[in-house]
Amino acid sequence: MQININNIHDKFFKEVMTDYDASVAFLTEYLPKEVSAILDFSTLKHDSGSYINKELSESFADILLTIKTVGNESLTVSILLEHKSYVDSHTCFQVLSYLSAAYTKQVKSKQKPSLILPMIFYHGSKRWNYKSIPDFFIELPEFLKKYLPKHETEFVNLSNFSDDQIFGITNRFLASALLLQKSYQDTKLLIDSFVQIIRTMEFDLEKANWLSIFVYVLQNEKIDRTVLHQQFLESDTPENKRISEKVMSIYDQLIAEGIEKGIEKGIEKGIEKGIAEGIERGIEKTIINAFDNHAELDFIRLITGETIEKIMSVLQKNGRI
Repeated sequence: MQININNIHDKFFKEVMTDYDASVAFLTEYLPKEVSAILDFSTLKHDSGSYINKELSESFADILLTIKTVGNESLTVSILLEHKSYVDSHTCFQVLSYLSAAYTKQVKSKQKPSLILPMIFYHGSKRWNYKSIPDFFIELPEFLKKYLPKHETEFVNLSNFSDDQIFGITNRFLASALLLQKSYQDTKLLIDSFVQIIRTMEFDLEKANWLSIFVYVLQNEKIDRTVLHQQFLESDTPENKRISEKVMSIYDQLIAEGIEKGIEKGIEKGIEKGIAEGIERGIEKTIINAFDNHAELDFIRLITGETIEKIMSVLQKNGRI
Protein backbone atom coordinates (compact mmCIF):
# COMPACT_ATOMS: atom_id res chain seq x y z
CA MET A 1 0.00 0.00 0.00
CA GLN A 2 1.46 3.34 -1.03
CA ILE A 3 1.03 6.54 0.90
CA ASN A 4 -0.90 8.96 -1.31
CA ILE A 5 1.55 11.79 -1.93
CA ASN A 6 -1.32 13.98 -3.16
CA ASN A 7 -2.80 13.90 0.33
CA ILE A 8 0.45 15.34 1.70
CA HIS A 9 0.37 18.27 -0.72
CA ASP A 10 -3.37 18.87 -0.42
CA LYS A 11 -3.35 18.71 3.37
CA PHE A 12 -0.37 21.06 3.57
CA PHE A 13 -1.83 23.67 1.22
CA LYS A 14 -5.18 23.52 3.00
CA GLU A 15 -3.35 24.04 6.29
CA VAL A 16 -1.60 27.08 4.81
CA MET A 17 -4.87 28.53 3.55
CA THR A 18 -6.55 28.24 6.95
CA ASP A 19 -4.24 31.07 7.98
CA TYR A 20 -6.23 34.26 7.36
CA ASP A 21 -3.25 36.42 6.38
CA ALA A 22 -1.91 33.74 4.01
CA SER A 23 -5.32 33.43 2.32
CA VAL A 24 -5.55 37.18 1.82
CA ALA A 25 -2.01 37.26 0.45
CA PHE A 26 -2.72 34.40 -1.97
CA LEU A 27 -5.89 36.00 -3.36
CA THR A 28 -4.23 39.41 -3.59
CA GLU A 29 -1.25 37.94 -5.41
CA TYR A 30 -3.01 35.68 -7.90
CA LEU A 31 -6.45 37.11 -8.57
CA PRO A 32 -6.71 39.78 -11.27
CA LYS A 33 -6.16 43.22 -9.74
CA GLU A 34 -9.60 44.45 -10.77
CA VAL A 35 -11.15 41.54 -8.87
CA SER A 36 -9.08 41.79 -5.69
CA ALA A 37 -9.68 45.56 -5.66
CA ILE A 38 -13.42 45.12 -5.07
CA LEU A 39 -13.15 42.43 -2.39
CA ASP A 40 -13.72 43.25 1.26
CA PHE A 41 -11.08 41.01 2.82
CA SER A 42 -12.37 41.71 6.33
CA THR A 43 -15.34 39.46 5.42
CA LEU A 44 -13.20 36.53 4.27
CA LYS A 45 -14.27 33.20 5.76
CA HIS A 46 -13.30 29.59 5.19
CA ASP A 47 -16.15 27.29 4.21
CA SER A 48 -15.73 23.75 5.51
CA GLY A 49 -17.89 22.34 2.70
CA SER A 50 -16.83 20.95 -0.66
CA TYR A 51 -18.27 20.65 -4.15
CA ILE A 52 -16.03 17.73 -5.09
CA ASN A 53 -17.86 14.55 -6.07
CA LYS A 54 -16.36 11.05 -6.23
CA GLU A 55 -15.43 11.34 -9.92
CA LEU A 56 -13.72 14.71 -9.53
CA SER A 57 -11.84 13.55 -6.43
CA GLU A 58 -9.42 11.71 -8.74
CA SER A 59 -8.34 15.09 -10.08
CA PHE A 60 -8.99 17.76 -7.47
CA ALA A 61 -9.34 18.75 -3.89
CA ASP A 62 -10.97 22.09 -3.19
CA ILE A 63 -10.76 24.98 -0.76
CA LEU A 64 -13.80 27.23 -0.44
CA LEU A 65 -13.38 30.84 0.64
CA THR A 66 -16.46 33.03 0.97
CA ILE A 67 -16.09 36.78 0.77
CA LYS A 68 -18.19 39.87 0.09
CA THR A 69 -17.49 42.62 -2.36
CA VAL A 70 -17.37 46.26 -1.30
CA GLY A 71 -20.93 46.41 -2.68
CA ASN A 72 -21.95 43.67 -0.21
CA GLU A 73 -22.40 41.00 -2.90
CA SER A 74 -21.46 37.50 -1.75
CA LEU A 75 -19.17 35.29 -3.79
CA THR A 76 -17.21 32.11 -3.28
CA VAL A 77 -13.63 31.75 -4.41
CA SER A 78 -13.09 28.05 -5.03
CA ILE A 79 -9.43 27.04 -5.20
CA LEU A 80 -9.12 23.69 -6.97
CA LEU A 81 -5.94 21.85 -6.06
CA GLU A 82 -4.83 19.98 -9.17
CA HIS A 83 -3.18 16.73 -8.15
CA LYS A 84 -2.88 14.67 -11.30
CA SER A 85 0.51 13.20 -12.04
CA TYR A 86 0.06 14.24 -15.65
CA VAL A 87 -1.21 17.30 -17.50
CA ASP A 88 -4.79 16.85 -18.66
CA SER A 89 -5.73 19.25 -21.43
CA HIS A 90 -9.43 18.52 -20.82
CA THR A 91 -9.43 19.91 -17.28
CA CYS A 92 -11.70 22.78 -18.35
CA PHE A 93 -14.55 20.29 -18.85
CA GLN A 94 -13.98 18.94 -15.35
CA VAL A 95 -14.15 22.49 -14.00
CA LEU A 96 -17.45 22.95 -15.84
CA SER A 97 -18.74 19.80 -14.13
CA TYR A 98 -17.53 21.16 -10.80
CA LEU A 99 -19.29 24.49 -11.29
CA SER A 100 -22.49 22.75 -12.33
CA ALA A 101 -22.45 20.61 -9.19
CA ALA A 102 -21.67 23.67 -7.04
CA TYR A 103 -24.51 25.82 -8.38
CA THR A 104 -26.92 22.88 -8.24
CA LYS A 105 -26.01 22.37 -4.58
CA GLN A 106 -26.72 26.04 -3.87
CA VAL A 107 -30.15 25.80 -5.52
CA LYS A 108 -31.06 22.54 -3.76
CA SER A 109 -30.09 24.11 -0.45
CA LYS A 110 -32.52 26.97 -1.25
CA GLN A 111 -29.68 29.47 -1.19
CA LYS A 112 -29.62 32.53 -3.33
CA PRO A 113 -27.12 31.59 -6.06
CA SER A 114 -23.85 33.38 -5.50
CA LEU A 115 -20.94 33.69 -7.88
CA ILE A 116 -18.30 30.96 -7.76
CA LEU A 117 -14.91 32.09 -8.97
CA PRO A 118 -12.78 29.04 -9.87
CA MET A 119 -9.03 29.04 -9.43
CA ILE A 120 -6.75 26.12 -10.25
CA PHE A 121 -3.55 25.83 -8.24
CA TYR A 122 -0.95 23.63 -9.93
CA HIS A 123 2.55 23.07 -8.58
CA GLY A 124 3.65 20.13 -10.76
CA SER A 125 6.92 20.13 -12.67
CA LYS A 126 5.44 19.55 -16.13
CA ARG A 127 4.66 22.46 -18.43
CA TRP A 128 0.96 23.16 -18.72
CA ASN A 129 -0.77 25.73 -20.88
CA TYR A 130 -4.34 25.69 -19.65
CA LYS A 131 -7.04 25.49 -22.36
CA SER A 132 -10.57 26.82 -22.00
CA ILE A 133 -13.59 25.19 -23.62
CA PRO A 134 -13.71 27.54 -26.68
CA ASP A 135 -10.09 26.55 -27.43
CA PHE A 136 -11.38 23.11 -28.46
CA PHE A 137 -13.82 24.57 -30.97
CA ILE A 138 -11.69 27.02 -32.92
CA GLU A 139 -12.92 25.75 -36.30
CA LEU A 140 -16.56 25.94 -35.32
CA PRO A 141 -18.51 28.58 -37.28
CA GLU A 142 -18.93 31.79 -35.32
CA PHE A 143 -22.74 31.59 -35.32
CA LEU A 144 -22.52 28.24 -33.47
CA LYS A 145 -19.97 29.31 -30.87
CA LYS A 146 -22.63 31.16 -28.92
CA TYR A 147 -23.91 27.77 -27.74
CA LEU A 148 -20.65 26.89 -26.04
CA PRO A 149 -20.53 27.07 -22.24
CA LYS A 150 -18.11 29.81 -21.28
CA HIS A 151 -16.48 30.63 -18.00
CA GLU A 152 -13.15 32.03 -16.93
CA THR A 153 -10.82 30.08 -14.67
CA GLU A 154 -7.86 31.67 -12.92
CA PHE A 155 -4.99 29.26 -13.49
CA VAL A 156 -2.05 29.55 -11.10
CA ASN A 157 0.90 27.50 -12.34
CA LEU A 158 3.62 27.78 -9.73
CA SER A 159 6.35 26.79 -12.19
CA ASN A 160 5.69 30.00 -14.13
CA PHE A 161 6.98 32.06 -11.22
CA SER A 162 10.65 32.44 -10.36
CA ASP A 163 11.95 31.85 -6.85
CA ASP A 164 12.61 35.59 -6.58
CA GLN A 165 8.98 36.35 -7.48
CA ILE A 166 7.75 33.92 -4.84
CA PHE A 167 10.16 35.28 -2.24
CA GLY A 168 8.83 38.73 -3.09
CA ILE A 169 5.42 37.88 -1.64
CA THR A 170 4.97 40.02 1.46
CA ASN A 171 3.47 37.25 3.58
CA ARG A 172 6.55 35.24 4.55
CA PHE A 173 4.60 32.16 5.60
CA LEU A 174 2.85 31.91 2.21
CA ALA A 175 6.07 32.65 0.33
CA SER A 176 7.88 29.87 2.18
CA ALA A 177 5.06 27.38 1.62
CA LEU A 178 4.85 28.08 -2.11
CA LEU A 179 8.61 27.87 -2.56
CA LEU A 180 8.67 24.45 -0.91
CA GLN A 181 5.75 23.19 -2.99
CA LYS A 182 7.47 24.36 -6.15
CA SER A 183 10.71 22.51 -5.31
CA TYR A 184 9.19 19.42 -3.64
CA GLN A 185 9.83 17.03 -6.55
CA ASP A 186 13.55 17.86 -6.67
CA THR A 187 15.10 16.69 -3.40
CA LYS A 188 18.22 18.87 -3.66
CA LEU A 189 16.16 21.96 -4.49
CA LEU A 190 13.81 21.16 -1.63
CA ILE A 191 16.65 20.94 0.91
CA ASP A 192 18.26 24.11 -0.48
CA SER A 193 14.93 25.95 -0.30
CA PHE A 194 14.32 24.70 3.22
CA VAL A 195 17.74 25.88 4.41
CA GLN A 196 17.27 29.21 2.62
CA ILE A 197 13.95 29.73 4.40
CA ILE A 198 15.47 28.94 7.78
CA ARG A 199 18.38 31.33 7.24
CA THR A 200 16.55 34.25 5.65
CA MET A 201 12.92 34.24 6.76
CA GLU A 202 11.65 35.87 9.93
CA PHE A 203 9.46 33.34 11.67
CA ASP A 204 8.33 32.05 15.04
CA LEU A 205 9.31 28.41 15.33
CA GLU A 206 6.80 27.85 18.10
CA LYS A 207 3.79 28.79 15.98
CA ALA A 208 1.80 25.93 14.47
CA ASN A 209 1.70 27.41 10.97
CA TRP A 210 5.50 27.54 10.72
CA LEU A 211 5.80 24.09 12.24
CA SER A 212 3.54 22.80 9.46
CA ILE A 213 6.24 23.80 6.97
CA PHE A 214 8.84 21.67 8.73
CA VAL A 215 6.49 18.70 8.98
CA TYR A 216 5.72 19.01 5.23
CA VAL A 217 9.41 18.91 4.29
CA LEU A 218 10.19 15.97 6.55
CA GLN A 219 7.40 13.94 4.97
CA ASN A 220 9.42 13.74 1.76
CA GLU A 221 10.73 10.18 1.82
CA LYS A 222 13.59 11.00 -0.59
CA ILE A 223 15.29 13.39 1.79
CA ASP A 224 18.58 12.13 3.15
CA ARG A 225 18.33 13.09 6.80
CA THR A 226 22.11 12.97 7.14
CA VAL A 227 22.54 15.54 4.35
CA LEU A 228 19.81 17.71 5.84
CA HIS A 229 21.41 17.55 9.27
CA GLN A 230 24.81 18.45 7.78
CA GLN A 231 23.29 21.50 6.11
CA PHE A 232 22.00 22.63 9.48
CA LEU A 233 25.34 22.05 11.21
CA GLU A 234 26.91 24.47 8.71
CA SER A 235 24.70 27.32 9.96
CA ASP A 236 26.76 30.49 9.94
CA THR A 237 25.40 32.32 13.00
CA PRO A 238 24.56 31.27 16.57
CA GLU A 239 20.89 32.15 15.98
CA ASN A 240 20.71 30.09 12.78
CA LYS A 241 22.44 27.21 14.54
CA ARG A 242 19.94 27.40 17.43
CA ILE A 243 17.01 27.30 15.00
CA SER A 244 18.61 24.45 13.05
CA GLU A 245 19.15 22.37 16.17
CA LYS A 246 15.56 23.02 17.22
CA VAL A 247 14.27 21.85 13.83
CA MET A 248 16.25 18.62 13.98
CA SER A 249 15.10 18.10 17.55
CA ILE A 250 11.49 18.40 16.43
CA TYR A 251 12.15 15.83 13.71
CA ASP A 252 14.12 13.42 15.89
CA GLN A 253 11.69 13.44 18.79
CA LEU A 254 8.32 13.77 17.10
CA ILE A 255 8.67 12.37 13.59
CA ALA A 256 11.41 9.73 13.44
CA GLU A 257 10.42 7.94 16.65
CA GLY A 258 6.73 8.04 15.90
CA ILE A 259 5.16 8.16 12.48
CA GLU A 260 8.18 6.95 10.50
CA LYS A 261 8.79 3.90 12.69
CA GLY A 262 5.11 3.07 12.56
CA ILE A 263 5.07 3.20 8.77
CA GLU A 264 8.27 1.14 8.50
CA LYS A 265 6.92 -1.50 10.87
CA GLY A 266 3.77 -1.82 8.79
CA ILE A 267 5.66 -2.01 5.50
CA GLU A 268 7.87 -4.80 6.88
CA LYS A 269 4.78 -6.92 7.46
CA GLY A 270 3.90 -6.41 3.82
CA ILE A 271 0.15 -6.35 4.35
CA GLU A 272 -2.34 -3.55 4.60
CA LYS A 273 -3.37 -4.52 8.10
CA GLY A 274 0.23 -4.36 9.25
CA ILE A 275 0.65 -0.91 7.77
CA ALA A 276 -2.49 0.39 9.43
CA GLU A 277 -1.50 -1.07 12.80
CA GLY A 278 2.06 0.18 12.47
CA ILE A 279 0.96 3.69 11.62
CA GLU A 280 -1.54 3.69 14.48
CA ARG A 281 1.13 2.67 16.99
CA GLY A 282 3.52 5.22 15.53
CA ILE A 283 0.95 7.99 15.84
CA GLU A 284 0.25 7.05 19.46
CA LYS A 285 3.97 7.14 20.24
CA THR A 286 4.28 10.51 18.50
CA ILE A 287 1.41 11.90 20.61
CA ILE A 288 3.05 10.69 23.82
CA ASN A 289 6.53 11.94 22.84
CA ALA A 290 5.17 15.33 21.84
CA PHE A 291 3.18 15.68 25.07
CA ASP A 292 6.18 14.63 27.17
CA ASN A 293 8.22 17.34 25.40
CA HIS A 294 5.64 19.97 26.37
CA ALA A 295 4.11 20.36 22.90
CA GLU A 296 0.77 22.13 22.71
CA LEU A 297 -2.30 20.09 21.72
CA ASP A 298 -2.72 22.13 18.53
CA PHE A 299 0.82 21.23 17.47
CA ILE A 300 0.21 17.53 18.20
CA ARG A 301 -2.98 17.73 16.12
CA LEU A 302 -0.99 19.31 13.29
CA ILE A 303 1.79 16.70 13.06
CA THR A 304 -0.46 13.66 13.51
CA GLY A 305 -3.62 14.75 11.69
CA GLU A 306 -5.69 13.40 14.59
CA THR A 307 -8.55 15.17 16.35
CA ILE A 308 -8.15 16.72 19.79
CA GLU A 309 -10.57 14.09 21.11
CA LYS A 310 -8.37 11.25 19.78
CA ILE A 311 -5.24 12.85 21.22
CA MET A 312 -6.88 13.24 24.64
CA SER A 313 -8.00 9.60 24.51
CA VAL A 314 -4.43 8.40 23.79
CA LEU A 315 -3.03 10.54 26.59
CA GLN A 316 -5.63 9.25 29.04
CA LYS A 317 -4.98 5.63 28.02
CA ASN A 318 -1.27 6.09 28.67
CA GLY A 319 -1.71 7.83 32.01
CA ARG A 320 -0.54 11.26 30.89
CA ILE A 321 -3.68 13.11 31.97
